[in-house]
Amino acid sequence: MSATDLLRYAGSPKYSTFSMDDASSADIQFGQVEETPLTRSHWVKDLFVPKETGDMKVLWAKRTLAAIGAVAFLSAACEIWIIVNEATIKNHLLGSVTENGANDIWFNFKVELTYHSVFLASIGFWVFVLWNAIMHQNFIQIIAINFYNFGLFIYSILQIVQTANDLNNVRGQVKDPNVASNSGYFLAAQILLPSIIGLFIPIYCYLTFQLHREFGWRMYRITGGEKVVTRAFTSYHILLLLLKFSAFSGTAFIILTLVLTSITEKGRIVIPLVGALVGIATLVAGYYGARFEIKGLMAFSIIGSLTIFGYTISRFVDAFRRGGREFERAKIPFLMFGVLSELMWLLTIVFSVVCWRNFGKAGLKDVLDQESRRAKGKYQPPPTVIE
Repeated sequence: MSATDLLRYAGSPKYSTFSMDDASSADIQFGQVEETPLTRSHWVKDLFVPKETGDMKVLWAKRTLAAIGAVAFLSAACEIWIIVNEATIKNHLLGSVTENGANDIWFNFKVELTYHSVFLASIGFWVFVLWNAIMHQNFIQIIAINFYNFGLFIYSILQIVQTANDLNNVRGQVKDPNVASNSGYFLAAQILLPSIIGLFIPIYCYLTFQLHREFGWRMYRITGGEKVVTRAFTSYHILLLLLKFSAFSGTAFIILTLVLTSITEKGRIVIPLVGALVGIATLVAGYYGARFEIKGLMAFSIIGSLTIFGYTISRFVDAFRRGGREFERAKIPFLMFGVLSELMWLLTIVFSVVCWRNFGKAGLKDVLDQESRRAKGKYQPPPTVIE
């Protein structure tokens, strides 16, 4: 057996589980995996909590999950408090509104509450994508979350400015301007939210460094340092990352399209229904096509991604053509999520092609299949010949 093979088969997990991210969740070992019966409580724990396997430590992985759990809880609490206060202010404003001012207030808070709802959903996605990265030891995804943290921080600051502008816009429509007050706990929650996220940014940078010490060398151990396999493995993980972010950004864009732009009643039914079917089919085909090197599925995924990419552009053109008061008010977030969605789907198409070109050349499928057999306790190591 060569030195490369020894590197690939190094390690000795007691037991392992296999999941969507394949090599991300299983460890390499020399010899057959020892199957250990799992109780129901152990199975649930292994499903949601990272476990130490062989020489792969998870101390900082658990600390990172604890940190994101605490930060996400505080952030979600602030955002929910903001939403509740805005709903309360809206009701108070409607009770003291001047004649013909009710429509302005309903419109104003419809847009604002949509922003907050999308931000609250982004916090949930934040937790999921980090948990997913840690459970599957996908260090590329762990690094990418640093940029996501910064995006949430900017969004939370813009939220303060937008809320202040919204209240100023409706203050002249009410009999008692003090009702549209942006102060007290309401303002405190708006300020506390970016403060929490801003404090977490350097902390997560440090956690990223520590996670690199736990997971960083794992790719080399799997690929044996072979450049072709390493590039294919990296491209595969980047594609998985892009599929997740494309799904989230695309969903946010569709929500903003339905709520904040001019659209027919038929469109409000057809767009989410067709969008969900095409999106899910594209994501599933992209994963299984890349994982098992099935060209037909990869072709379907690329065509689906191109379709979604083209639809996003068409929505841009149509929204600007129709214009309208609601679109003018929603133009900035509409453009932000639209551009982000286009960028994610464009990169998804690029890396789908890259992964396709690696089919049958890099040996990635063999490595992942071997990981699957090892995780199921069905792997038999090749005989070692000593000369």
